[in-house]
Amino acid sequence: MNVFDLDKPLFSFKTNYIWVCCACSVIIIFFVLGKESWKSPDIFLSVYLPFLLIGIFALISDMPKWCWPFRILILIALYNSYVMLPADFSVKEESWQRVRIEMASANEIYASSLVLQYVLEKDAPIYLSPSTRYYVVANDKPSFLIDMQQKDTVPEIWERYVNLIHGKIQKREFDLLLIDNWMPFPTSIQDSAKKTETLLESMQRVKVDTERLLKANYMMTAEITLPLVKRPGGGNYQLQIWKPIEGKN
Repeated sequence: MNVFDLDKPLFSFKTNYIWVCCACSVIIIFFVLGKESWKSPDIFLSVYLPFLLIGIFALISDMPKWCWPFRILILIALYNSYVMLPADFSVKEESWQRVRIEMASANEIYASSLVLQYVLEKDAPIYLSPSTRYYVVANDKPSFLIDMQQKDTVPEIWERYVNLIHGKIQKREFDLLLIDNWMPFPTSIQDSAKKTETLLESMQRVKVDTERLLKANYMMTAEITLPLVKRPGGGNYQLQIWKPIEGKN
């Protein structure tokens, strides 16, 4: 390896750009992303998998005698992936119609990102988007990449958001809450920011208090199943409908 002469290549032997990128991505996952066990494995796949697939197909193209057997195996794999897809794409619209009816009479809505399209169509304030929960991850950036103004730091912005949502729940200012089974409420990360506990520990600790706050001010009126076969991801989601408790101080 050459690290001193800038006029010469980095490596003294012929290297493959794709495999170098694949190796670098694996090293990044091992030393950086792997330290946070709560992160989704999808993040790991999206980093190294493209380089791995390109590298494998490049190796196959360099073996003329084995090209046809590999092509047959690839076609079989693609066919197996195709036949696994559902043949029936019909969707029951009754549950979605129920959601639209509930939202029609509400102004302040804290809703799952599953129904974000309806919130946009209603032109109501958006308190939760699919990327909201990932905002706190920016707190793990190196210090030189973070704005040093106290009011603009990730923990401060997140705390203002958490206080806004919790305050509206405590004052019953939300007319309707639509909560799916994978939707966590925003929780404080103050102790995590002070390094007294990890982000995951902080979120788990506050979760119980948030659920108590919700049940003290809102009542679940229904739980419906939303079919998502025609939507990205497929499958079904459970959606809880919560409304303010009337006449309770």
